[in-house]
Amino acid sequence: MQSSHKRGAGLWTKFRTDTSISESLKKRRGALRNALETVATVLAVAILVLARVSPENAINPDGIVIHHSAFSAEDIAQFPGPIDASVIDALHERRGFGVICDGRTYHIAYHYVILPDGTVQSGRPEHCVGAHTLGRNNALGICLVGNFSTRANPDGRLGSERPTKAQIRSLVSLVTALKGKYLIPCDQIQRHQDLNPRTLCPGDRLPWTEIQTQIGCGTAGK
Repeated sequence: MQSSHKRGAGLWTKFRTDTSISESLKKRRGALRNALETVATVLAVAILVLARVSPENAINPDGIVIHHSAFSAEDIAQFPGPIDASVIDALHERRGFGVICDGRTYHIAYHYVILPDGTVQSGRPEHCVGAHTLGRNNALGICLVGNFSTRANPDGRLGSERPTKAQIRSLVSLVTALKGKYLIPCDQIQRHQDLNPRTLCPGDRLPWTEIQTQIGCGTAGK
């Protein structure tokens, strides 16, 4: 009788052990299933984001185009105060310049904005197509804040009449760096008006010949 009792106790202990192992395996399988579901969800979201980004939105920059911000009187009325990249982004959003790149929507047409104090602000990433020059948006767009056209802004009511020395220094440094980074030839570093004769951008007060010389693209640099 005592032997039977021991055998019964042993079987019960084994049953409990087997049950405990089974429950442990179930928990592990449940945790693994949850982890796999999480991974699947993350992948699905990533695929969705990538699907929204057209390959046409990616570029290998092959040029640089210089602009000025040239806000109109109407633009200034809508966005009073200092002009910077965030203000230009808001204006360009209204104009429908948005593009999805790296899962984010950018409205600002330019890749860089240079403020009057020489501060360089980022716009679109360098590898994202621009929206600054018809037929030339594989080039990097750089915008100087101001309106440097004698005809469009004769009295300075539409912003700075001339680029500041700080802006010129920053422009020269930025263009020189991008020129070297992407091996951009001098004949592909242009003003907006060089590509579109119907625009005054970036204005006749931009000292273009001086800038070309400083970036190594003067007569001797070509």
